[in-house]
Amino acid sequence: MVPGSEDRVGQGAEVRGWGCSCSFPGLGLVCALVSTVFFSLSSLFVKLVSDLHPLEITFFRCAAQLVCALPPIIYKKLPLVPKDTPSRLFLLGRGMFGAVALCMQFYAFHHIPLGDATTVIFSSPIFIAFFAWLILKESYGWFNFVVTLTTLTGVVLISKPSFIFGSVAAVPNPSEHLLGTLSAFGGAVFSALALVMIRKLGKTVHFFVHITYLSVFGMILTLGLLIALGEFKMLPCGSDRYYLIALGLCGVGGQTFLTKAFQLEKAAPVAIVRTMDIVFAFTWQFLFLGELPALLSVGGAVFVMSSAIAIAVKKWLMERQKQ
Repeated sequence: MVPGSEDRVGQGAEVRGWGCSCSFPGLGLVCALVSTVFFSLSSLFVKLVSDLHPLEITFFRCAAQLVCALPPIIYKKLPLVPKDTPSRLFLLGRGMFGAVALCMQFYAFHHIPLGDATTVIFSSPIFIAFFAWLILKESYGWFNFVVTLTTLTGVVLISKPSFIFGSVAAVPNPSEHLLGTLSAFGGAVFSALALVMIRKLGKTVHFFVHITYLSVFGMILTLGLLIALGEFKMLPCGSDRYYLIALGLCGVGGQTFLTKAFQLEKAAPVAIVRTMDIVFAFTWQFLFLGELPALLSVGGAVFVMSSAIAIAVKKWLMERQKQ
C-alpha cells in the first residue's frame, strides 16, 4: 500500500535526494528488492510477537509510522488536508481501507503460516484491476478474468478447505486456518481499494501525508476494537518490545525504498521484483520458525506469483507499445 510516482527517472540518470549523487542503471530495481526484504522481515516480526493481540501489534506499527512521518511533514510544511473535496474523500478512503487491510493482514500472520499469509495477500493485483475498472473506468478484459481465476485457484490451494481436499490436506486447526486465510484474503481486497485511492489521487498528495492518514486511522480503529474486546494491555517486557521496534523500522524502511523504486523505475518491473516477498516469506518461515511449507501451499504460491508476474509483464508490454 505504498504510494509513489510511476514516472521513471531514467536508466543511468543522476539520482539525488539521498545525500549523494550517483549513476546506477538498476538502482530502482535494487530499491524494490531492498523494500521487499524489509517488508518480509516486518511480516516475520509480526509472527514472532507472541504476547500481544494482532490488533495491538497493528496499533504500535501505526504509531511508529506516525512518529517517522510527522517530522518531515512539519519540516516541509506539507498540507494535511487537500483543497478540493474529492481529494479529501479519496484520502480518507485511502486511510480507512489501508488501516483495515493492515489489521486483517496482521491477524492472518498470527494465525496461519507466514508463507501462506503472504501469498494470499499478494492476490491483491487482481482486485486492483477489478476496482480500477469499477472506480477508475479502466479496461477489464479476458486476460484479467483468466488471471483472476488463476489467482483464486492458488488461494484455494493455500486455504485447503476440507470439503475439497478432505484428509489429504489436514491442518492442526482447520477452522483457524480457514479464518486466517479469509483474513489475508480480506486484507488483499482492502489493500487493493487503498491502492486504487492512491492511484486516483496521483501526485497531488505527498507520500508522508498518505502515511499519516494510514497511521491515524489505523491507531483509531485498532484502539477502539481493542477497548471493545478488552484486549488492550501494557507492553510486556522481554523480546516482544524489540520485535515491535524492529517491525516499525522495517515498515518505514520498506515504504521508503519502495517509494524510491517507483520514482526510479516503471511500475511493472518493480511489481515483478516485489513478488520475491513470497519467496522470502517461505524462507523466513523455514529458517526462523522451523516450519516446512506444505506442497499445496507451494503450488498455490506458484499460481499467485505467476498471476502477479503476468499482470506486470502485460503492463510493461503495453507501456513499450506506447513509446
